[in-house]
Amino acid sequence: MYMGQRKRVERRGDGLYIYPSLRRFGVLGLGALAFVALVASYGPKRGTLAFVALDVPLFGLIFLWVVYRLIARGPLLVVDAEGIRDNSGLLSAGFLRWSEIERVYISGMAGRRYLCIVPVDPAAFLRRRVPPKQVLMRVSVALAGVPVNIMQNTLPLPLEDVVAAMRVYGLPASADEGA
Repeated sequence: MYMGQRKRVERRGDGLYIYPSLRRFGVLGLGALAFVALVASYGPKRGTLAFVALDVPLFGLIFLWVVYRLIARGPLLVVDAEGIRDNSGLLSAGFLRWSEIERVYISGMAGRRYLCIVPVDPAAFLRRRVPPKQVLMRVSVALAGVPVNIMQNTLPLPLEDVVAAMRVYGLPASADEGA
């Protein structure tokens, strides 16, 4: 593991704390801001008002979230004996106990890699989320088949290392698909 690499991954007490890669988050934030500026300035001229109405708020929200994450500096993921705490994205899962996880695997989609977590009871998992997050997570289920997707690009270490830490701290063997 990449322990202590620029303080992005720390082993504290009984857990592993994974912090954002500042460079990756910076690039993500600048990309979102550039996209907002591009769409806001050229979209209305091209007659694509619906495109502007959807993309400017979405990418504006992504930009604001990135700024918040860069200021807040809290961990994206905490893996410990109780379970996993996911704060890695706008659709982060929050806390999942090991007993609530049915399956974990790594998947690729649209050229990106994701750590996919399937809850034992997806309906109960979604009910515990606030309504806007429920709706977006249902879209994630429709598109990717799972409500919890942790993107490799936001983490400072490979997904295989995250899964290895999950195994060490309590991921049930039955939930591990050899990711």
